[in-house]
Amino acid sequence: RRRATGETMSPGRRGYGRSPWTFRGDAHYQFHLVKSEVARQYVPADMPLVEAFGHTLGGFYYANYSDSPVGRMDELVVLSGLVWNAPTSCAWASHVF
Repeated sequence: RRRATGETMSPGRRGYGRSPWTFRGDAHYQFHLVKSEVARQYVPADMPLVEAFGHTLGGFYYANYSDSPVGRMDELVVLSGLVWNAPTSCAWASHVF
């Protein structure tokens, strides 16, 4: 086996290799309105939640990678809501499977 950096990796050794990592495959986003009181249970208190009318934008991100530093893999990410991280907002990932 070879790492993404081209270094030889022994079968029992684990590691991420050097960045940047390259992932190739397909992805799907499914957005949902999430009640702010529910999202707040999964977003740290010091992160300002972006909300309107008692809701924020959350959802799921599913990716099927045909090629990655660790080979073929699937990834499912639960997005609890949008948080403000000046100067922009970003999705808060509360769970990654």
